[in-house]
Amino acid sequence: MRACGVLPADYWAMTPAESRWLIEGVDERENREWRRTATLISWLVGALTGKRLTVEQLMGEARDDAPTGAADRRARFRALMREAERREQMREAQRGADR
Repeated sequence: MRACGVLPADYWAMTPAESRWLIEGVDERENREWRRTATLISWLVGALTGKRLTVEQLMGEARDDAPTGAADRRARFRALMREAERREQMREAQRGADR
């Protein structure tokens, strides 16, 4: 749990959804780190051999021609913001019930 930057007491106080978000965040961070490494490798391979290797090839990802555009990222961001607002409302309701 320390690798996630969360103390054990904080982890066990989380809801299942919050712990899932934590794990997804750690996975996303690791994926970004690996993509950065793959980017550097693709640059080196290109400079040293003249071959063009893409990050997707190095990561073993299937490359489809459909762009993952800004609209997809905005939709995901809006969904995450709605979920965060819902969680905040639940916390406020809980605080009101505790008083």
